[in-house]
Amino acid sequence: WKNISFEKLRAEGAFLVSAQKSGGQIAGIQISAEKGGTTRLKLPFTTWKISFQKGIKAKDNGDGYLTLVCQPGGTIGINNLKK
Repeated sequence: WKNISFEKLRAEGAFLVSAQKSGGQIAGIQISAEKGGTTRLKLPFTTWKISFQKGIKAKDNGDGYLTLVCQPGGTIGINNLKK
């Protein structure tokens, strides 16, 4: 599918994940931490930008993953820069 999205898919560790795909490419993802904690996110794109963050610190590991250190209720949005 070239254009599709989902909202609040529950992931292990009490995280809610939303994402959008537009024109065949992942356009952006959003993560909400219900309980807080630390998780790793495999980035679905090579060039990206954090569009918003509150209560989540992101560290680029340089290996295609981000480590997210989350406070309860924290949110982050990451957008694909290569559209």
